[in-house]
Amino acid sequence: MNPPECSCLHCGTPVPPDRSRFCCAGCEHVFRLLTEGGLQDFYKLRGGSTLAPVPPQALRERDWQWLEELAARAETQAGENTSAQLDLAVQGLSCLGCVWLIESVFKTLPGAQRIEIQPARGLLRVTWHRGAFTFTDFARSVQQFGYLLGTPGAAPAGDVFSLGRRTGVCA
Repeated sequence: MNPPECSCLHCGTPVPPDRSRFCCAGCEHVFRLLTEGGLQDFYKLRGGSTLAPVPPQALRERDWQWLEELAARAETQAGENTSAQLDLAVQGLSCLGCVWLIESVFKTLPGAQRIEIQPARGLLRVTWHRGAFTFTDFARSVQQFGYLLGTPGAAPAGDVFSLGRRTGVCA
């Protein structure tokens, strides 16, 4: 049985008595990915803030066809430019560590050029080399850490962070 002060190693919330170091399987999964991937600086950047536990729906298989269609449309609209750009909503941002982690994942992908993240608004702008970047890979990569991409203008389903909380955390 855990002492009352035992906190999840990933999100910092209390650990239920039936678990040892993590509040849920999602947090355990993300903690393992971060530490095995050499991305543990996430924990330094998030500071002492408590995160929401990783929601189970963030780890489920998704259909990313809509995203590939948006990316293809953006590449067509780019015309003769070698770069294309797309704005997306992102669910799950809660701290500077989240921004750093998404940027770090993005930089590892072929064709990635630039990513701008507006955490207070839950938006990101991605710029990539046309024909060399696969959005499905990006979406799956950030999803495994608990972030979900969506179309801008519509709040992603199940968003646990209100605009007010994101603004406060980012300030």
